[in-house]
Formats: sequence, structure tokens, C-alpha cells
Amino acid sequence: MARVKGVLTDLDGTLYRCPRYEAEIRRLTLEIASERLGVSPSEAERLIAEARRTYVTLTRSLEGLGIPRDYFYSELSRRLDYSILKPDPRIAQLLRELRRRGYRVAIITNSGRPHALNTLKALGVPLDAFDALITSSDVGEPKVSPEPYLKGLELIGARPSEAVYMGDRVEDEVKPAKQLGMITILVSERPMESPWVDYVIDTPFKVIEVLEAIERAQA
Repeated sequence: MARVKGVLTDLDGTLYRCPRYEAEIRRLTLEIASERLGVSPSEAERLIAEARRTYVTLTRSLEGLGIPRDYFYSELSRRLDYSILKPDPRIAQLLRELRRRGYRVAIITNSGRPHALNTLKALGVPLDAFDALITSSDVGEPKVSPEPYLKGLELIGARPSEAVYMGDRVEDEVKPAKQLGMITILVSERPMESPWVDYVIDTPFKVIEVLEAIERAQA
């Protein structure tokens, strides 16, 4: 087993959880989609759910319905009240501690760059707390495509066997990372047994414990 050099992590639902924020994003998603498609919000919800059976992630599903990701995230960032999110200093502390321990850190999200930057700002996470940010604005194909993972690995200078991926959805993001050869960590309050998941933690702040366990196994 190669020594772990880098940590790739999802943002939304992984580094933070805020049910009120998530609910507002869902509401605005249906609002934007219904306007763009010329249907009611309930019909937009049905169409998105149907598309997700094919495209898996929200970003890819919206594109499958003809809603460009840049348009969607631009509208979302314009309409969303980011003050719903409250700063959480533990997130920046975690990212900095990972780097202090010698890990290179990349955040990989299907959010567009404007929305991701606004979210990080609202959480109180400065850009110098991590090494790279890969959004759906920066790649041709977002997750579940391997492209953003490979971009993240390139930016932190690690091979898949030298990296850990942490996310909160198995099929949407953890599975593609495992298929590339990364060690995978699922952030979930529920136990999970899956060939795509190596470790399960109920909070991202336990990722250092997992990395320490991996280091002990490699010693």
C-alpha cells in the first residue's frame, strides 16, 4: 500500500451539514428549474428525480434536462441567502491540521465556482486553508466522471493509490474514487457496508483518526 500523500474531500454534506441551508438550495433548485423548463415546481421535481436515475448527480441531471450548470449555479449564487450558513472554525482548523501533518488537500465539488466560493466564505474557510479547489466550472464533466478526481490528484501531486477521498454519497462520489484506486471514507451517521467504502465516520473531524490508522497499518 502506497503512503497517503493527499486528501480529496467533497464540500456540501461532507465538510458541513446545515438542514436549513440544504432545504433552501432544494427550493431554489426547483424554482430555477421550473422557470427554465416552463413547468411547475412539482413537475420540475418529478423531472429531476427521473433524470437522477440516469445521471445520478443533481448537476449532471440538470444538464440532462437542458439546464447548463454555469447558468444554474450563477442563478443559485445570485438568489441564495448565504447568511443561513454560520461560520464553523473547526473546518478550517481541520484542513490546516491535515496540511500541517504533510497531506496535500483538495476540495472537489459539483457546485459551480461562484456558489462554492460563497459557501466557503460563509463557513469561514479561507482559500489558504487548503491546496486546491475543483468545481464543476473547472472541468468538462463533473462527478461521477473521473475527471474532477484526476484534476484534483494532479493539482496535489498524488497518484490515486496515494490519496484518500472523503464524501457523503456512495454512488454519486465515493464509488468513482474507489474505482480509480483511492482509499475511500464515507461521512454518514448510519453504518454502511459497500465494496466502494473503506471507512465510515459520522463526522469529517474524525478523518485524522482514519489517517492515523492507515499510517499504523503501513508502518
